[in-house]
Amino acid sequence: MMKKDLQKATGIRGVTGIEISKGEVVNTEVLVKICKVLHCNVEDMVDFVETSEEMKVKYFFVMIKEKTWRYHILAAQNISPYKGSGRLTREQYLFYEMRITAKLMSEGLEDCEVIKRIVEDNLFQYPTEKSIASMSKVCIARLRVLNDNSLIEAVAMQPMSVAKQICLYAMMKQYRLMRDFMVTVIGEKYRMQELSFGKKDVTIFFMQIQEQDDFVASWSESTIKKIRQVIIRVLAENGYLDNIKSEKLNPVLLNPILENVIRNNNDEWALPAFHCFL
Repeated sequence: MMKKDLQKATGIRGVTGIEISKGEVVNTEVLVKICKVLHCNVEDMVDFVETSEEMKVKYFFVMIKEKTWRYHILAAQNISPYKGSGRLTREQYLFYEMRITAKLMSEGLEDCEVIKRIVEDNLFQYPTEKSIASMSKVCIARLRVLNDNSLIEAVAMQPMSVAKQICLYAMMKQYRLMRDFMVTVIGEKYRMQELSFGKKDVTIFFMQIQEQDDFVASWSESTIKKIRQVIIRVLAENGYLDNIKSEKLNPVLLNPILENVIRNNNDEWALPAFHCFL
């Protein structure tokens, strides 16, 4: 259920919807109307967050798409689940950089030593030391998100197909936008056995996210275009697409190494993205 649908179902004025999104004070009657439509209690929508200044209220919009899930809006504190996802325009997939970094980390080097080695030997073959150091830190952070040394070693040593799949999983854990796309778009296509794919699928995904999230709605067309290109290249790199112009998804096979870690980490939410269902 989008915000506009919620407003229509409850009879809430547009200005009231804006006030809720901004975390401003609203009449309790408004909350009652939302509860009736969404069949929930007030405590399911409202939480109190104590700050050094005052008690602030954070509001939750409950979204409906086959299954019910909560989309959190902390507009008063300017927090979006997609904050940080815009970095995909420059951080991108970085598979070869990730593999190099993983090999050094597997040698037992400290993070600072890994960065030093990469910069001094120009292992990324970038034009400036600043860009090398910056991307080294990105790769380390993305590998650390895996929270599993066996996966880091797998990125370093396993065949490319396995290592690439783990790198995609790392991106999904690091960037909420990548996670939601892979699960709600790619995973859903696999679930429905609908393997057609095109740029329109990515465009529709962004349109839905922009309707739900003011932070993403503020992104420029240029930013969205770049991220869309990154997503499609990642799909091609991992065999989901034969190439970036392909209009058909390929079934993928989840490697047992990654599947075991996903299940052990209780990250079953990621399985549909790899054509794997409980």
